[in-house]
Amino acid sequence: MKIKKLLIVLITSFIVIFGFYEAYYIKQFKKIDFSFDIQNTLEMLSSNNIINNDFKNYNNTSDQNIGIIITNNGNMYFDEIDFSSKSPISLTVNKDSKSSDNIHIEAKDINTKDKISLKSDNLINISNISDYYYEGTFEIYKTTKGLVIVNRIKTEKYIAGVVASEMPASFENEALKAQAICARTFTYRHINNKKYRNYNAIMDDTTSYQAYGTTKIQDNVKKAVKETENIVITSKGKLINSLFFSTSCGMTTNYKIWDSKMPYLKSICVSKEQISADSMTGDFFDLYFKTKPEAYENKCPYYRWRVEIPNQAITNKIYEQNGVLVGDIQNISIEERNAGGSVKTLVVKGNVSEVTIEGQYNIRKVLCPFGYNLILNDGAIKDSMSMLPSAFIAVECKDDKTIIFGGGFGHGSGMSQYGANELAKNGFEAENIIEYFYQNVHCDCRYKD
Repeated sequence: MKIKKLLIVLITSFIVIFGFYEAYYIKQFKKIDFSFDIQNTLEMLSSNNIINNDFKNYNNTSDQNIGIIITNNGNMYFDEIDFSSKSPISLTVNKDSKSSDNIHIEAKDINTKDKISLKSDNLINISNISDYYYEGTFEIYKTTKGLVIVNRIKTEKYIAGVVASEMPASFENEALKAQAICARTFTYRHINNKKYRNYNAIMDDTTSYQAYGTTKIQDNVKKAVKETENIVITSKGKLINSLFFSTSCGMTTNYKIWDSKMPYLKSICVSKEQISADSMTGDFFDLYFKTKPEAYENKCPYYRWRVEIPNQAITNKIYEQNGVLVGDIQNISIEERNAGGSVKTLVVKGNVSEVTIEGQYNIRKVLCPFGYNLILNDGAIKDSMSMLPSAFIAVECKDDKTIIFGGGFGHGSGMSQYGANELAKNGFEAENIIEYFYQNVHCDCRYKD
């Protein structure tokens, strides 16, 4: 009997201890930061970093300052920085201040605990990085990799900078307004982004988030932002992931390219005449990308493009990216497409081996057109692109080269910026443009006085 009681006590103690351990483990597991980096060429979804996208829970932040990391082609660490302005720049290091039209800062002179800020009554240029001019103030952080620059700016001024960077100022007013609403929605979705929290920043200035940086913000851009102040896009009461891209091929793709469910991102035809989904087979797209069907964007530069790439260059790129030697290429085939025609799976068969390439980004990188004439819809030639403009393509192997027929520029999911401009020319207002590209959404006033 005593042994039986002892066993019961031991088993009970084990269960209690295990329960505490399990609870502790789960609690610690939830603390893990699942945020991740994506190459700059991929427009970032960043849903992993969003704490709450319920727009009703946001206070008015249009007059609040947000932090944006300033980079140089994606590099955010600097050994030295040169600031200049037409008015004196006030530099404060801890409690010491000085003023000058030009400020030079070197990483070797700064301690990691130093609090550094700069401000001016005029726009500030970071002359050793770019020709761009910035409003707001700057904060500098010292890290083991170098200096980090944070532009602290009011939200609506930042959105104006994004619109000026993302869309030509010559575009129609309603297109600029649609872009402003998309940019604002994207910004508020990232208010709680944890990736740059060590720098009190929510995003960087690359296309991983939103392009930001311009020499001048035109008055019509400021007007478009002002006319849409506080307006965001929602679906079922939640801020949407308002993805956008440059140019469509006449169609967009859906959310499935992101491996994240966003039902408001559906594949649509960006044309007056809609095409039945049942007719969109592989043969259909092969012909579609080799011709110029009627569409809103059929006169835009990237609506159609073509490039010929030597097979050896593709072989070299496959080895560089995948570490696989395929040998002499015998065939390149499209095995699977996403909705709207973008390539999901590409198979390259050589005399040594065969390789399957998955995902639009990888496919666009492997079929790299750098150094070869990529002929645009208007006859212009590009020869320095590090990846295909899009994955909306058809391919033909001919002798020792591959001919690629393509359409559009960007990932193809969400709002086409050139498409938005063409819709505006056809009488669409900003809200109509947004509801055209995003399904079952609403334009809501995020904050009311």
